[in-house]
Amino acid sequence: PLRGKGFILSEDRKKYYSDLDGVIEFFEEEGKIEIRNIYVVSGNVDISTGNINFNGDVNVMGNVEKDFIVNATGNIVINGSCEGGTIIAGKDIIIHKGCQGQETGILHADGSITGNFFESVKIEAGEDVVASYLLNCNIKVGGQLRVEGRKGLILGGHICAKQGVVCFGIGNIAEINTIIEVGVGKEELREYQDLLKQIEKVSSDISSCEEGLEKLMALPERNEQVTALCDRLTKAIYSEKVQKKKLLEKREESMKRITIQKSARITVRGNIYPGTKIFMNADPYIVQEAMTGVEFVKKETKIDVVK
Repeated sequence: PLRGKGFILSEDRKKYYSDLDGVIEFFEEEGKIEIRNIYVVSGNVDISTGNINFNGDVNVMGNVEKDFIVNATGNIVINGSCEGGTIIAGKDIIIHKGCQGQETGILHADGSITGNFFESVKIEAGEDVVASYLLNCNIKVGGQLRVEGRKGLILGGHICAKQGVVCFGIGNIAEINTIIEVGVGKEELREYQDLLKQIEKVSSDISSCEEGLEKLMALPERNEQVTALCDRLTKAIYSEKVQKKKLLEKREESMKRITIQKSARITVRGNIYPGTKIFMNADPYIVQEAMTGVEFVKKETKIDVVK
């Protein structure tokens, strides 16, 4: 039988009965079924509805008005637009008509974020961000940023996309200040170094405890105090080894992530203009002249421009 939640398995373990009305999602690779609640807002999220806070998926048939909040543990789908509101999703965000953030709007998703356009909004996504147009946005993307279509333009703002950027154009002839960061940043490298120091300290602590325990076990006679100390050291060694295992797993995940990020590229199918500042794995490149159909690639300590 499949794993998951939101359903009851029949006695013969062949039938699945939903526990609730909602969305059924099948994760084939994990062999898992998940049934989640869904809350439908028939119109706008505004003074008539108040803020939305829901354990499950939310589908807004209208718009999300300025200063209102939609917070859901699952996916959030907005059929209209978001006008300066705050959208927080435990999974994905889809805004069919895009978002005019009015410099107060916030979009945060642990998964991906998709919309027609984004203007003057702060965006954070654990995975990818997909749009047709970006204007003066502050964006942090754990995956890739794709600004698609013939008008797929990034204009102004500060973009940080860990796995790279694919777009039609960046900047304009007015040389508006636009910052694009891809790859591994100083923050990730600092966190990785801190992780290595933690592993080193835990390893040292384990060695010290094992040496102390070995000396105590070698004593010809052991009283209650020595026995109690041996027990404490044994428990400490076990606890530290569990901690070390977790840290090593975290290091492995971090190494995989950094390896992917190091190969991040910036692909511009149309024009890129002066006023654009690029950072690849924390190394800078300032665009001095307009270019068309280029790809920025980091090779060791040098950023190459490939046409």
